Formats: sequence, C-alpha cells, structure tokens
Amino acid sequence: YQRRVRARNLNSMAQHHPSSSLLAVSFSFCLLLSLALAFDFSLYAEQEKCFYEELHENTLLLGEIRVTPLSSRVKLVFRFYDPYGNNIQVKETQAESSFAFTTVIPGTYTFCFFDGRESDTADPETPTRTVSFDFKTGLRAKDYNAVAKKEHLKPLDLELRKMEDILKDLSKELEYLRHREAEMRDANEVTNTRVALLSAASVILLFGLGGWQLWFLMSYFQKKRVL
Repeated sequence: YQRRVRARNLNSMAQHHPSSSLLAVSFSFCLLLSLALAFDFSLYAEQEKCFYEELHENTLLLGEIRVTPLSSRVKLVFRFYDPYGNNIQVKETQAESSFAFTTVIPGTYTFCFFDGRESDTADPETPTRTVSFDFKTGLRAKDYNAVAKKEHLKPLDLELRKMEDILKDLSKELEYLRHREAEMRDANEVTNTRVALLSAASVILLFGLGGWQLWFLMSYFQKKRVL
C-alpha cells in the first residue's frame, strides 16, 4: 500500500512539476550525446589500425589503453590526430597507458595503433597482441567525485552542478546542429545558383549554336544558288 501511495505521489509530482521531466529528458539526451566506447582488437607485427570519431569543439576526451600479452622490449605506439592531420599526442606503452585531451576544433579525429614488433622476430606462438581501448567523452569523461572533493560540494550542490553541465552540453549541441544546418543551407544555395547558371549557359549555347547552323546553311545554299 505504501508503495502504491508513493507511486501516486511521484506521478502527481511529475504532473505538477513538468520541469523535472524536462531535466530528466535533457539528462538522457546529453548522455546519448556523450560517448563511451570500450572494445578490443588484435594487431599483428608491424600492423597499424586507425579509428575515427567526429567530435565537437571543447570536448573532453579520456582514454585508456591496455595491451596483452606484455612485451618488455617492443612497445605499442598510439598516435592521436586532429581533423587537419596534425599529430596531437604520441604514446608508447608496454602494458597500460592513458591520455586526456580537450578538443580545440570540431571535426573528425583519428586514433591509430601501431605494433612495433618486426615480423621476422615475432613469436610464432603469439602472432598477435590484443589491445583494449576505452574511450569517453562529454559528461561520461568528467569525474564528479573529484569535483565534489576539490570544491567541497554537498550532494545537492553536486546534483545542481550536473544539471548545469547538462544544460551547457545541450546548448552546445543545439548550437552545433544550428551551425551545421546553416552550412548545409549555404551549400544548397550555392549548388542551386551554380545549377541555374549552368542551365542558363546551356540554353544560351544551344540558341547560339542553332543560330550559327542556320546562318551557315543559308550561306551554303546561297553560294550554291539554291536559294
């Protein structure tokens, strides 16, 4: 009975306070926007694998790399490139490594892993090495426990900070979508203008070519005294 009463109270609160539902929807949406990936893949000797991810401006990245089996001599090389192909970070690890970075420009970022073992000297019993790559962005990459300890925040203050970050991320995402929409609209307008100019040029060329053919035929028949 108490559970049913509590459920009715929660439903009535949601009806009388639509802002709570809005915050819940915003929180779920921002968690979808933030990224958390964890996957494993294998690398042969002298092999390189790259992965790509589109990221927004001022996005916090946290990554962890684990390699098995361990190698005391040959290291795994990790390279991180920005959308312009500039090498931002280079990591060499034998077992575990981590990285953190905040993006400066929006675009597609590249993560590359290279196994530095030589094919001739690789152990035939373990021809591959397994790489575990954990990657987080946005709200998932932020350690709110550390923020609470550093700024001495109470639980309620911490929840308010989370809500503030959610609204900021949501606003940033909407601004990014608005910017992309403006870029696509400008591209469509430029394309439409070029198509219209090409169509007009084609019509003018066809009329000019038709007029020249008519003039040429009339001149030819006049010389042959047909006309």
